[in-house]
Amino acid sequence: MSILTRYLLRRFLALAVFTGLASLLIFITVDLMENLDKFIDTQTPGPLIARYYLLYSPQILVQILPVIMLLTTVFTLGGLARRMEVTAMKAGGVSPGRLLRLLALWSTLAAGLSFLMSETLVRDTSKERMEIFRTNVRKKPATLSENSGRIYFQNDARSFLTLENYNLEQGWGRRAVFQRMERGRLAWRLDADTLRMTDRGWVLLKGEERRLRPTLSARLFAVRQLPELRLNPGDIETLQAAPEEMNLRELRDFIARQRQAGAFTRRWEVNAQGKAATPLANLVIALFGVPLALRRVRAGLMLGFGLSLLSAFGYYGLQVVCQNLGYKGLLTPLAAAWLPNAAFAAAALLLYWRTDR
Repeated sequence: MSILTRYLLRRFLALAVFTGLASLLIFITVDLMENLDKFIDTQTPGPLIARYYLLYSPQILVQILPVIMLLTTVFTLGGLARRMEVTAMKAGGVSPGRLLRLLALWSTLAAGLSFLMSETLVRDTSKERMEIFRTNVRKKPATLSENSGRIYFQNDARSFLTLENYNLEQGWGRRAVFQRMERGRLAWRLDADTLRMTDRGWVLLKGEERRLRPTLSARLFAVRQLPELRLNPGDIETLQAAPEEMNLRELRDFIARQRQAGAFTRRWEVNAQGKAATPLANLVIALFGVPLALRRVRAGLMLGFGLSLLSAFGYYGLQVVCQNLGYKGLLTPLAAAWLPNAAFAAAALLLYWRTDR
């Protein structure tokens, strides 16, 4: 590693750490002010609040890492240009392309780190963090360790299951209703006190079977096998999980099973594409900051900082708009997730082309 590379790396990392810590502190402070009344009303202990935000920190860092990369790029390159170090590098035979390649390498490493954190650390910490909020702030049952809450499961194109709740530790659900449709009308229905997973599959206990087609009939049962049900016990927790509580593989597997059952999966597909597209934003936005920094050298630090924040808000705003258009079916999941990256990559190329070299 050359002296110049080490010098640039030290400056970039120092600014990245400072910007990251400052951004993390601002984010936590704003979120704490927003939820402070809830913590006070529920008398949540201070150590538990501290643990909540400690668990929240990895997800916050993944969310704000593109902003960190943009600000670090603008401040690093802007500082080099103001001190005429870029000119000195050119005079010494160092082309601007070398700076761009170094920045691209660091941004790619940041994108890889973001994806790795999202798939592992964020997934694990989000479960415990959201459980703390559910059980201590919203005062709901312990959804991840005891009860799942109400479950609605589309079994296939013509049948679905409803459960009042499901005990994840003991493997049984209460107040199960399994219904099957034929030609758009209810054909038969099973109501049971308990649904349990056994070695032979799902079993209904203490219930009633009612058939409406072709003739009306009803009978009570103590035990009834339910081989028609395609629900995996592990899916019950997934049905209640937010996207950040699953990694990309788990989310795609869940989508595939729901699609086979005939369920509506567009929202999940948009979220899955977003998980793949979001880490790449670190590279795209960092490269967007290169011409932004070099074109605003004479304008001063504050203008560069303001333009960086404006660009970051523009990216996140476009991301939210595209995501909602994807949810409504106005954009494909692929376009909804990747359009912000494509738009800012095109803008970066345009600005770079117009920048005086």
